[in-house]
Amino acid sequence: MVLKTLDTIYPSDWFRIDANKVVVTSFRGKPYSGNPGRIATALHSIEPDLDIVWLALDPSEPVPEGVRVVKYNSLASYRELATAKVWIDDFRKKYFPRKKVDQIYYQVWHGVLPLKKIELDAAAKLDRMYLAEAKRDGENTDYMLAGNDFTAQVYENAFWFKGQVLRFGTPSLDNIIGAKQADIAHETKRKLGLADTEKVFFYCPTFRNHFDVADFDLHAEALRKQLHKRLGGTWTILIRLHPNAREHEAEVLKTNPGAVGVTNFPDLSALIMTADLVVTDFSSVMFDSLYADRPTFILAQDYDDYVNGERGVYDIIHKLPFTVTKTPEALISSINQFSPDEYTHKRQAFLNLIGDHESGESAVLLAKHVVAKMKGETVDDA
Repeated sequence: MVLKTLDTIYPSDWFRIDANKVVVTSFRGKPYSGNPGRIATALHSIEPDLDIVWLALDPSEPVPEGVRVVKYNSLASYRELATAKVWIDDFRKKYFPRKKVDQIYYQVWHGVLPLKKIELDAAAKLDRMYLAEAKRDGENTDYMLAGNDFTAQVYENAFWFKGQVLRFGTPSLDNIIGAKQADIAHETKRKLGLADTEKVFFYCPTFRNHFDVADFDLHAEALRKQLHKRLGGTWTILIRLHPNAREHEAEVLKTNPGAVGVTNFPDLSALIMTADLVVTDFSSVMFDSLYADRPTFILAQDYDDYVNGERGVYDIIHKLPFTVTKTPEALISSINQFSPDEYTHKRQAFLNLIGDHESGESAVLLAKHVVAKMKGETVDDA
């Protein structure tokens, strides 16, 4: 309540805007990460003298050189926001001082492409307090960032903002698009103790509120046999659980004899680029895998519940290029019928359908836009 009151009474107008300052936040105080972290790194590379402030719940969290940390939702953070020329965030700001006319807010929303309906499109199912926060945040947003036309249209229609969507791409995909994938796969296999010739099946499910180890049973032995029969080679199954389910990794590995746990491996993108085949459920990993050009399958026993859930889904979910299966047996059967040429065609058709704009340089492009705006230069907002 104190912070809510501060939103309206904090004397923002008492403080001058520092034309050289950018305040960056991710998910209401997370450590240096996400789209904002990648953009901040690009900003420092392009303009080393910028004053880049990262707002974190734990101000002792490490940040790169050229970035300073201030405690999120502190009085000091209010002053930083009140005096910054630019704000960058990837989630709705809950508390913030009145934005001035000359300040610029970039909302670089997390995610690549929404499947479940969000924001205004799901307003009837969202908490009233969150809706109020979302509307206020949207009304203060000047720019959003998207990697495809479909996502841009969702932002334009459902985010309560009248600004411009910059179709520069998605920073979280930059390290996948155009990467030297063979070199990354070689190094990742070395770290995991795998031979270069070993083929990799990567299973990366999302978080579930209720954990049941049976939901993670891949029928590993039968799966490996089918992979060898259909695609050749010797296969290793890598399993990466959601960080919030990491304590269950031993149980899941016991259910899948011979599988290797990689939940604590620090680089998810490297694991995707190392994989010869990726299986997930509703995780955004599917889009990382899509842009890494890896054959991808969805294994989701609760697929129908997800699609028919209370928030609803966008029709695009029915046009994904991935084979959807609901049981391990169906997954194995689908692998047996898998056609690389057919998948390549479906993948490209999907990218055309969504109006793909990913370039692998979105963080740099956005950073250049920010710097130009800070200097008052005319820039292309297309």
